[in-house]
Amino acid sequence: INNKYSLVIGRIRELRREKRAFRAHEEHINPVREQSIDFQLSGLGVRLRLLRNTVVGFTTATAAFVMTSFAMGLMLWVSSPAVHAAAYTFFIIGMACVFIGALFSGLDAWQGYTVVQIEMAVTPEM
Repeated sequence: INNKYSLVIGRIRELRREKRAFRAHEEHINPVREQSIDFQLSGLGVRLRLLRNTVVGFTTATAAFVMTSFAMGLMLWVSSPAVHAAAYTFFIIGMACVFIGALFSGLDAWQGYTVVQIEMAVTPEM
């Protein structure tokens, strides 16, 4: 996921560089390409937010599962209903965060497909 995040940031930088180059050489502006860049940038901005949410969801899930493990270890020495409740609570929070991260990951895949379709519609076939 972090690799995808880095790739999206790199692609945004590349498109912005290309857009600046268009503006620097105004006589050679390809309006279709410029419009494609604008559409891609907006789509990549959405993807960046989805990837951020995916990373936060999975990282929070990992922390919750670590806390679950600590609580389960503590249950070996302390027989308290509060410790049992904490273990179950952390586990449920972890599972919810995994679900949220997976949901955002799926949305990112869908958005990535949309961005690629924009590029393919504008770029002539080789």
